[in-house]
Amino acid sequence: MSDNNEQHEDQAKIAEAPADLQVITKEAAMLKDRLSDLQIATKQAQDKYNALSQEILRTLELMEIDSIRAHGFLFYKEVKTSVTTPKTVEDKRELFEFLRSKDMFDEMVSVNSMTLNSLYKSLSEAAAKEGILDFRMPGVPEPTIYTNLKLRRG
Repeated sequence: MSDNNEQHEDQAKIAEAPADLQVITKEAAMLKDRLSDLQIATKQAQDKYNALSQEILRTLELMEIDSIRAHGFLFYKEVKTSVTTPKTVEDKRELFEFLRSKDMFDEMVSVNSMTLNSLYKSLSEAAAKEGILDFRMPGVPEPTIYTNLKLRRG
């Protein structure tokens, strides 16, 4: 079946909500709009806070002080160290070998859940095209099937 036919069939399944469903879908729609507005406001506030934080840090540096008390808060500098994950295959191999030598590989190495799900989906779809309907990935439990409710303006 073509994608166009599937879209048409999906549209044909859309029905107007009965009165009791109208009430809860209206409330959900209003909350969705409110959440969107709050996310925008939160991002704007976070951006402004980040800019002010940088300005305060620069001022503390210029004043050659580590902290200041003001408005019920202690504003202070915190120095941290951060490393990034290896980018090349060779760098990854070196890190993995180091972790193995320290007996830390199994505890330290993990697979990103979204990446694993994407890989599982592509491999299981490829297996299904080959007629393999009971595809399994070693070490990975059977997938959980769930249904989400999505909202789209329209």
